[in-house]
Amino acid sequence: LRRPGTYMNLDKLPVNDSQPHFHPIHSFAHILLQIDTSDPQRKLHENYRKYDSPQGEIYPDDRYFLVSSSTSTIIQFRNLDFRMEKCVLDPTIPSHNVTSPDSGFEPSVRVDASSIVDVWMLDNTQELSRHTQWTYAPRRKTFFGSISLRGEGSRRIEFFCPSVSFSTFEFACSSSTPNCHVEFWQRKSNPPNGSWHLCVLGR
Repeated sequence: LRRPGTYMNLDKLPVNDSQPHFHPIHSFAHILLQIDTSDPQRKLHENYRKYDSPQGEIYPDDRYFLVSSSTSTIIQFRNLDFRMEKCVLDPTIPSHNVTSPDSGFEPSVRVDASSIVDVWMLDNTQELSRHTQWTYAPRRKTFFGSISLRGEGSRRIEFFCPSVSFSTFEFACSSSTPNCHVEFWQRKSNPPNGSWHLCVLGR
């Protein structure tokens, strides 16, 4: 079932376009899932991590990101804010050579700096969850562009994100770097520490 709208009839209110715009809002992806690139059915699976504590096993709210020759990652964002519908896909990717405890990044990070990652919008506007569409990844719909980890070109990709909807993407190795490798755990922190997030710019 679709989530109910939370902004009923707000679009009927008068709007003063001369008012200043809101500051950008950062939104983390709530779903990160992996698929085997050789699987024609594109079956989804989730990786997670846990640790022991005196209170029992703890499952942190970390999300696994992996793009390699055999794996691509599906990411979904929930677009919430009314008329904040101009979004930018804004990655924060840990450096492949920064792994000290003082850096804030983890030794589990594995990033090939020569990697180029292709970004696809998927043919899906519904929520991905274990209660609805958890089994198979939607098909690719629109090629968004490529992101180079060498620092070439722009990493920021702008797109329209209707409020009270979902934006679903697939990240895969580019054909120019078929053996690429980008691997880290997304942790919701400020500043973002290894993440793919939306920068919502407004109208």
